[in-house]
Amino acid sequence: MRSKLSLTAAMVLFSLVCSAQSGDETYIGIVRLKTGTPQRFVIAELSKEYKVEDTSAVSANGTRWFNVEGKEGNDRGSVFFKDGKLSGVMTTLFSQAVKSEFAENLYTMTKSFINDAGNQCAIDTVSSDNDGIRARGVWYTCSGRKLKVMMVWDRAGNETATITEEIGTAQ
Repeated sequence: MRSKLSLTAAMVLFSLVCSAQSGDETYIGIVRLKTGTPQRFVIAELSKEYKVEDTSAVSANGTRWFNVEGKEGNDRGSVFFKDGKLSGVMTTLFSQAVKSEFAENLYTMTKSFINDAGNQCAIDTVSSDNDGIRARGVWYTCSGRKLKVMMVWDRAGNETATITEEIGTAQ
């Protein structure tokens, strides 16, 4: 029950954020981020509140990826830079172990919702089954912002639900 309430609260929060902000700005915790901001400024501001880790990952298009972690070790999100400027942000709004029924029902419900036309946001689903790791996801896109609800089952049978928000080009 608590997972359903937390997920509902995150969805309501996303709706409010979508209507209140443009598609080029968001927050990781209390730090306001806007695409186009110089990398050194973003890293400095985030480092005041969080642990910022350079993953050393660089995509084919030259985007660099940094993870942002809270003081308790909890995932706060990721920031992405291209040509020394913030090109994308993925904010973790919610992450918690869940019951299988919840994750499967959310996936099934959203998959059927996509088949109905007439909503103002774009919605898509993703599915992956690789090397014993199974993932199901729902992506909601509204005004340049993307809310990703992902459910992942690892090889040991552990289940995790994660909700992230993304602006710009994160990957």
